[in-house]
Amino acid sequence: MTRVCQLTDDRKYYLCMEPVDMRKQFQGLQGIVNEEFGRFLTQDEAFIFIGKTRKTAKVSCIVRVIDNSDTERLHRVMVMGKKAYLF
Repeated sequence: MTRVCQLTDDRKYYLCMEPVDMRKQFQGLQGIVNEEFGRFLTQDEAFIFIGKTRKTAKVSCIVRVIDNSDTERLHRVMVMGKKAYLF
């Protein structure tokens, strides 16, 4: 899972300047991306959200994952702390 969380030069990063309720899941954060940035999440972009207390952050992005059968799939990913969640 560490490869999923790496920051790379081939991705554009957007920081949401307003504090975000960290109880929001992927769909809630996608709504912020749509409303505040006027964008949809694509494979070459990542959006960073900071909590109200500024102690937590979430990153939403899309990654390409190749499973054991060499099948390539795109997954929506939300990273919070050291945990990454695939959707």
